[in-house]
Amino acid sequence: MHAFLQETITPPNLPFTILLILIMLYWLFVIIGAIDLEFLDVDLSTDGDIDAGDSFFTSFVQLLKMGDAPIMAAVSIMALIAWTTSMVYNHYLNFNHQGWIAAGVIALIFLISFFITIMIMRLLNKIFGPFNSEEDAMQSSMYKTGTVLTSEVNSGFGQVEIQTMGAPVTINARTPDDLVLIKGEKVLVYDEDKEKGVYFVDRYDENV
Repeated sequence: MHAFLQETITPPNLPFTILLILIMLYWLFVIIGAIDLEFLDVDLSTDGDIDAGDSFFTSFVQLLKMGDAPIMAAVSIMALIAWTTSMVYNHYLNFNHQGWIAAGVIALIFLISFFITIMIMRLLNKIFGPFNSEEDAMQSSMYKTGTVLTSEVNSGFGQVEIQTMGAPVTINARTPDDLVLIKGEKVLVYDEDKEKGVYFVDRYDENV
């Protein structure tokens, strides 16, 4: 254990160890609520002139973010990969800890870690992307029109299908009072009960 700790603070590994410690402190503060999860995320939709430096940084963030994952998640993965790569390399291939050799490979380690992180983030977004897309579609169902999917929709039962840019979304629907909507009827989603996970719909008149 002592040898391992000694290895983490040798000059070739120290920069990566410090970076990893800072990342761990960040997540500790997130867990205890001292820092918001997205406080370092960047708003990429800002209008206006963007200089070369901002454009490069924006492109860098977009490439790392790879979807809806927080930028710090990608940075954390990258830091962990860089630290692990540095530890393994300097232990087995640079065991004499020659500073000039270690300095020469720091940039290479960061580059390797960067591309591995991109691949990992792409894989994670392929796995969890459909769930996020469905959740976003569910959240955007308010004031949309849909079609009764079940035999009927009444005050205690029924489902409605809403067409989206992707796959159709099915929501649990309820009607006010004694209104009964039959299968195939067009409806308008006008309210939501988040606790029960249902949406309230009414008959939609396309001529209005």
